[in-house]
Amino acid sequence: MSPQDRSELERALGEGEVKATVRAAGLSTVRETRICGVWWVEHRDEAGELMAELLEVTQVPSILASASDEIAAAARALREHMSLAARPC
Repeated sequence: MSPQDRSELERALGEGEVKATVRAAGLSTVRETRICGVWWVEHRDEAGELMAELLEVTQVPSILASASDEIAAAARALREHMSLAARPC
């Protein structure tokens, strides 16, 4: 895609309400476009160089979704933390 094509696409899609950054082996930016369910995703390496640029059509971009096993472990840790916090001194 030429720089002009990219600019035209970015202008056509516009900017939505949600933007997120993820720091994992570099910085990834996820931006919702003006079109619901269309996300502009950029992945950069630790030096800030663009490694991948994608459009994802989905409810939640894959980089933002937690894995089921991580959710289960987090729920267990939260329950444990809450039970410790609820104990009288």
